[in-house]
Amino acid sequence: GPRTSGDRPKETAPQQRLYMTSFIVSFMEDQDISQAYDSIASEYNIIEADPSFKQLRVASFAALMQVFRQGKVVIDIGCSIGTEAIALAKYGVTVVGIDPSAEMVSIARKKARDSKLSNVYFYQLAAKDLSKLPQLCGFHRFDGAYSSLGALNHEPIIEPVRDVLMDLLEKGSPVVISVRNRNCALEMLAYVFTSPRKVFRRRAPFVSIPISGKPVNIRMYSNREVVRSMKPMKLVSFKALHWLVPPAHLSTKIPEDVLEFLSRMDEPLAGVWPLNRLGDYSIFTFVKR
Repeated sequence: GPRTSGDRPKETAPQQRLYMTSFIVSFMEDQDISQAYDSIASEYNIIEADPSFKQLRVASFAALMQVFRQGKVVIDIGCSIGTEAIALAKYGVTVVGIDPSAEMVSIARKKARDSKLSNVYFYQLAAKDLSKLPQLCGFHRFDGAYSSLGALNHEPIIEPVRDVLMDLLEKGSPVVISVRNRNCALEMLAYVFTSPRKVFRRRAPFVSIPISGKPVNIRMYSNREVVRSMKPMKLVSFKALHWLVPPAHLSTKIPEDVLEFLSRMDEPLAGVWPLNRLGDYSIFTFVKR
């Protein structure tokens, strides 16, 4: 007889993920984030001076220093004003940074010139266009890559970036990624008392954040989603960034010395389950097989 709704085959988990991904892409793929970041580029030093952000940057850079060695050539995906790229270059790592914002890239280049560095390069290029990098920079093979503190949250899916990295990286190359985490325990706890409707906001398919007054859609990634998206790269380690330190938008009234204390308490347990899944950000180290 005719098939009824009760006879409809159940969707598999991969099918459900595919439908959700298509939905997210439809809302994020056409947005132009370059103008939003152009408008705040001149103030980005102030943003990076925020005590909470500074602590994140210290933890992020420490992870990079563990895997990138002098003389290696690495890619910085979402370099902003070049803070980490220039710091690595001072240690003898050659860095090729990309960012969709022309203003961010302009500032990064000026900082490199002021530092008299000849081993760091910056190009205006979005992560989704990473395959165009070799023709811009002249390097065709790389010894590693990184994307720090949420740059990849602007990508509706990570797989296209992974695919290009699989082509560009030498075997055994490390890849370090830090993204805003879908499951931030402190934020959820704070919103229970201050704004209950926002408790699970990071679990939405995408989250709208204001950048210079303009709404920009980003995707919060769970640890599992990142690991799945980066296969067949091998996961070496992951941990939370700021499971004990409140997110920047919730910590503006907390004294800097208190934030520094919380950050020191944060680090020793950042890789321990379940805390490693509950931070504001998560940081992963992968290796290309």
